Amino acid sequence: MSTTLRLVELSANTDAVERLQQAVGDISCIEQWLLHGNDNRSTLRLLLPSDAVEAVFDAIAEHELPDDSFRVMLFPIEATLPAVGQPEEEQTSKEAAKQSGDQRQRGRISRDELLNDLTPGTQISTIYLIMVLLSAIVASVGLLRDNVAVIIGAMVIAPLLMPNMALALATALGDLKMAARALATNAAGVAVAFIFSCIVGLVHGVDPSADELQTRTRVSLGDIGLGLASGIAGAISVTTGVPATLIGVMVAVALLPPLVATGLLLGAGEWVMAGGAALLLAVNIICINLAGVGTFVLQGIRPRTWYEASVARRATFTALALWLTALLSLAVLVWIAEGSD
Repeated sequence: MSTTLRLVELSANTDAVERLQQAVGDISCIEQWLLHGNDNRSTLRLLLPSDAVEAVFDAIAEHELPDDSFRVMLFPIEATLPAVGQPEEEQTSKEAAKQSGDQRQRGRISRDELLNDLTPGTQISTIYLIMVLLSAIVASVGLLRDNVAVIIGAMVIAPLLMPNMALALATALGDLKMAARALATNAAGVAVAFIFSCIVGLVHGVDPSADELQTRTRVSLGDIGLGLASGIAGAISVTTGVPATLIGVMVAVALLPPLVATGLLLGAGEWVMAGGAALLLAVNIICINLAGVGTFVLQGIRPRTWYEASVARRATFTALALWLTALLSLAVLVWIAEGSD
């Protein structure tokens, strides 16, 4: 399995760049270039595997650089000539992971890339709300028509993937501000889909016997497995560069249909069935976030400094304990309900 490549470029005054070149010398890059420019400025370029980026960024952060005169940029590399040899890549990847103190980071992108990719998932934008509304419209049509193909079309839009993965990442890093923003974005998306589906259920006839609606009102232990698998898949997708839209469908399977079904049935006055759909939604939300946080932690994602890491461990432990307690409580209710049928 080939390693994806990144180009790290640091521009600063020549003294700072030369000091940093010595600092990252212990991290085996594939290649590096030092370019001297005008006005006592130089540029250091490092070609390295994606899973070595975090060690380089940590080394940069540990050195004092002039705040107003340096810039670090990260570029994805699509191809190189001559091609980078596979044995060299694997050895470099192992050495970089050893330098960072954690072999578990091998095969994933850096913490800084994850933050850059998932930060948009913590922002309540007009586009995000429109995408949620569009997916709710398509899902409502699919549920009302009992048409599974249309429901799948709604899940392809997958607007709820990034906020949930951003929440899981914030929990793993102990970033309370990011977690609060991700929660607000999640709540806004859920509210838009819920309010719209409630209105549709109120003004449009809902057939509670439709198979697709009935499916979303019954919770089984298998749904817990689906939710956990969705959370793991979502976390792995954002840490390894798997196309998010494809994995987003899996997360949407667990979130969007039960959310819209809850609104439709509640608007139609089907209180018991709406309660079943809401329970399924709650189980899936808990499973996705529990699995997402656990996956990030197992991949060695943690803050840069020891103090932040200590705070993150407490936050992660607390969050995992709360999610797990809630899941076990709901699992007991599901097991009792299955036994009484």
